[in-house]
Amino acid sequence: MTQALLRFNTRAFVSVKKHRNYRLFFLGQTVSLPGTWIQRFAQAWLVYTLTHHSAIAVGVLAFAQFLPFTLFSLIVGVFVDRFDPRRIVLATQAASMTLASIMAAITLSGVVQPWHVYVIGFLAGTVQVLDAPARQQLTYRMVGRNELQNAVALNSVSSTHRGSTARRLPASSSPPSAQGSASPSTPSASSRCSRDCS
Repeated sequence: MTQALLRFNTRAFVSVKKHRNYRLFFLGQTVSLPGTWIQRFAQAWLVYTLTHHSAIAVGVLAFAQFLPFTLFSLIVGVFVDRFDPRRIVLATQAASMTLASIMAAITLSGVVQPWHVYVIGFLAGTVQVLDAPARQQLTYRMVGRNELQNAVALNSVSSTHRGSTARRLPASSSPPSAQGSASPSTPSASSRCSRDCS
């Protein structure tokens, strides 16, 4: 069993072990991508709070965040192929940092409005449309054809990790209205049933 695990470990992380640049890239993604989803969740929570618990407003935010993927996905690959993917990734990360800083500044200053979050969400989605194909092309350049399949699998693991991190957040921080939907003085259905049916 130990030998089998060692062989699996060798095969599973071959691209990380053989290519230093990809190793740094992979470790950076492991930290960065969950942060992206946490930021999206924080934006949704902010809109939910600003609009006094409007589910429609949260839906509008999700629409704004993912609309760029529908509008630009077909043409952005052609654009990325014409430029250096490393420079594109650096530019998209700088743009993401700028948008996050603006979001933090207007929130902490108390002037934030829902439409601010919608606009920043749309711009962040546009940045990610450019970032995704550039990352894929950069992965190919770092590991080559032989380890490309392994690197793509590891990138998928990173994406799964960030998604699971985001899905765990609402469970521990659900909206106050959902947490206190039943008043303490009102007996639950199960307690009424056990009392009336006995």
